[in-house]
Amino acid sequence: MLRDVLFRHSNNRQFIIAAAGALLGFLFLLSSAHYYISSRQLGGGKEALGANVLILQKKVSKFDALSLGSNTFSDQEILTIREKSFIKKAEPVINNSFGISLGMKEEGLPYFRTDIFVQAVHPELMDIQTDNWNWKQGDDFIPLVMPRDFMVMLNQFAASYGIPQVSEDLAMTFNFRIDISGNGIKENYKARVTGFSNQVSAVLVPLEFIKYANEKCGDVEKQTISQIMVEVENGAYGKLEAVIESMNLDIKKNDLILTKVKSILSAVLVVLFIISAVTIILSALLVIQYSQIIISKSDYEITTLLRLGYHPNELTNTFLRYYLRLFGWLFFISITSFLGIKYIIDGYLSEAGLPVEQFIAWQAILLLFVIVSGIVLLNYITVKRQFIRKISLTKHG
Repeated sequence: MLRDVLFRHSNNRQFIIAAAGALLGFLFLLSSAHYYISSRQLGGGKEALGANVLILQKKVSKFDALSLGSNTFSDQEILTIREKSFIKKAEPVINNSFGISLGMKEEGLPYFRTDIFVQAVHPELMDIQTDNWNWKQGDDFIPLVMPRDFMVMLNQFAASYGIPQVSEDLAMTFNFRIDISGNGIKENYKARVTGFSNQVSAVLVPLEFIKYANEKCGDVEKQTISQIMVEVENGAYGKLEAVIESMNLDIKKNDLILTKVKSILSAVLVVLFIISAVTIILSALLVIQYSQIIISKSDYEITTLLRLGYHPNELTNTFLRYYLRLFGWLFFISITSFLGIKYIIDGYLSEAGLPVEQFIAWQAILLLFVIVSGIVLLNYITVKRQFIRKISLTKHG
């Protein structure tokens, strides 16, 4: 009954505009926040290297082919890259300067052995389980990260022998043997694949191992830095491209495209997020104004109810329950609509060759819940203050 009395002078048109604006704002906010979080994971996830991690190297010119130029980095050039404000971290990629071969002998598979090229990168730039990625002197086991091209080679090798090809999960169960040699020293180790990467073309080993092997079996003259691994901030594509051009650097085309896509997508989603925030703020203000108008137009009814003995909290709680139902439904509808839109967008992305992880960013839902709760609380406080003022005027009247 209280609701019928208090809301008898409500303006349905203003209510519909406020509710529709809030719904659109919630939907835009959910979408922009979710896909912003998803875009940050492009190139990351189960890959060996972390998100926003790229490999820089110098362009190879005709002078390099004639041994008249240099494609290695000096300490000063590495320092110059590290000093860039948008570069979070820059570490050299360490190459092996010793002989190394990889062998495999598994029951049911032909014996496999090949010379390989290995590299090591800073552990903080990798996105694998750190407890599986360590080595110290005296250990006889080495964890490996393989380039996915290696799997193609391994399966071609298997096909030539007429045996079944292997998946990545199966390859991670194989026992490998690594032999290193140099300076008259030979050592062998057990090894197993712990991950795969699309961004590196060499086998990755722990940094501690390659430092040890280079020092013990390596050629000092061959221990140069030809690649640098960097982690860049989101949206720093333009700055990165300028550095690449100014320092005559090179980068994988796919990595550059991915960085550009992430930068553009992040910028678009930030703009959409700002638009949704403004829409929600305006809708919240409309709802507050809607409440003030209702209280103002229901002045006689409210005064009568107070004189009949109704407690101010009863009237305030009537508005609270109304807004809880209103924004509860808007919250539910916005999430349901978002799931439908996400299903359509993910379908288009998958067809375009850009599969998206099938998850919903809980941070986006949590953010929306906090905003909805804040709007309800703000309206409750506003209504309560108006009733307190109304009671004060009634007493003095």
